[in-house]
Amino acid sequence: MSNFIRHPDVQRALIFARNAHATQKRKYTGESYVNHCVAVASLVGESKHASVGTLQAALLHDTVEDTNTTLTQVETVFGRYVAKLVRALTNSTKVPAGNRTIQKAFEAGRLAESCDEVHTIKLADLIDNTSSIVTHDPRFAVTYLTEKQFLVEHCLLKGDPLLRRLAQHALLEGFERLRHAGWTRAT
Repeated sequence: MSNFIRHPDVQRALIFARNAHATQKRKYTGESYVNHCVAVASLVGESKHASVGTLQAALLHDTVEDTNTTLTQVETVFGRYVAKLVRALTNSTKVPAGNRTIQKAFEAGRLAESCDEVHTIKLADLIDNTSSIVTHDPRFAVTYLTEKQFLVEHCLLKGDPLLRRLAQHALLEGFERLRHAGWTRAT
C-alpha cells in the first residue's frame, strides 16, 4: 500500500475492518477474511487512484455487505466520501433465489455508473478473488469468470489501467486453467 500504509486514517480503517470481519474466514482457504481486504487495499495502493480515502474504502469494501456494519457507521467513522465508495461497492440487489442473471445485470449497470475509484477497488477485488475461486471451486469459477469478464470489458472502464490489465490477465489465466482441467466457459 505504498506510503499510505502508515497513515493513521488507513490504520484506523484496517483496525475497523479487522474487528468487523473478526470471526469470518475466507471461504476456500480458511484464512482470516481481513487478509482479502488487505490484499485489495495493497493493489489499490499501487494504482493511480491511491489516496487515504480509497485505501480506507478498499479495506472496508465488504464490511456492509458481509457484516453487521451499516453505511451510517462507515460514514460516522470515516466520512461521506468513504461511505459513498463503500455504498457503491456493496451489492444492493435483493432478488429472489434463482435470478442470479438479473441480479448481476443490475449490479453491472450500477457499477458502470460508479466513479474511477470504485472501478479501481472492484478490479483489485476481482484480481484477489479470481485465483482462489479457480483453484478451489472450478464449477463455480466458470460462471464467476464469465460474469467478471463482462464487468471488465463493459462496466469497469474507468478503473486504473494497470489493474484493468492485471484483471484481464487473471481472467484469461483462469479460463486457461479451467480449460486445461476440462471445464468450459459458461454461455
